[in-house]
Amino acid sequence: MRRLLALACLLTLGLVAATSTSSGQAAQSRKPAGTDHTGSAFRFNKVRDGVYHAVGTGSLAVVGNSSFIVNDDDVIVVDDHVSPAAAWVLLEEIKAVTNKPVTTVINTHFHFDHAHGNQIFDSKVTIIGHEFTRQMLLSNSIGMPLYKNYVGGLPGQIDDLKKRLAAESDATTQAQL
Repeated sequence: MRRLLALACLLTLGLVAATSTSSGQAAQSRKPAGTDHTGSAFRFNKVRDGVYHAVGTGSLAVVGNSSFIVNDDDVIVVDDHVSPAAAWVLLEEIKAVTNKPVTTVINTHFHFDHAHGNQIFDSKVTIIGHEFTRQMLLSNSIGMPLYKNYVGGLPGQIDDLKKRLAAESDATTQAQL
């Protein structure tokens, strides 16, 4: 079932999964496109020992929040974000908290900002979700209004950033834009 779910995300997004690693963390041996950022992409709020809430800092498009649980031998990630890039960076930044491998990902629901990082995980990582989540990921989740509205707004956001960049004279602010 988890392989079908991962395959569905792969096909849905039209992205290529990379080879698996021996650690079972990320399936990619090199960074996926879109991972470039300055500073931390996530701020980890400690909820209690071993439980963290991961919030995007704005230095990388992660769209939503996620969580992770550090157990005795492994890590469970809850919601792996909007893209392979966001999921990959999350895994890299979790290494600042623990060197334990991610063995399980829980998708709380099918929305792209919660489950479209699935394809970076190798077959050793169990992906858990409700049957409806699986059905939606196997179908046309990117045809849903939520995804269309998000993607539809991107050209305007890019144009706005280009205008802000052209109007900005401060080199540090330009680099951030």
